[in-house]
Amino acid sequence: MVRRLRRRPAPQRRGRLARVLTRVAVVSALLGALGWVMIIMSVMNLQDVPAGALRAAQALLLLGVAGQVPAVVRLVDDIRHRHGWQRIVGSALVLLALSGLASFAFEFHLLAPSVSY
Repeated sequence: MVRRLRRRPAPQRRGRLARVLTRVAVVSALLGALGWVMIIMSVMNLQDVPAGALRAAQALLLLGVAGQVPAVVRLVDDIRHRHGWQRIVGSALVLLALSGLASFAFEFHLLAPSVSY
């Protein structure tokens, strides 16, 4: 709606797959991080955590980590086609956020097959 009100052109078809996969990765990474927060809160309250909840949080976080690939493709596409500094900075920040989350997940073994607490 904002695009139509400001009479801006429709987004190009080129790079659409990378944009969609990056958005899916960001949403799944956020949900996975939120899931881990809930799991850690349950553990701190000395409650038992179901294995399904652990695996779901791991799967969502893994999708977020795998989303770095389309984020890199999107950043390179934005730089190559000179889409403007705001879009390039936004793409770089998304890639940086996904990389930071991946580093955190690997450092604290959140993606390990055997999760024990």
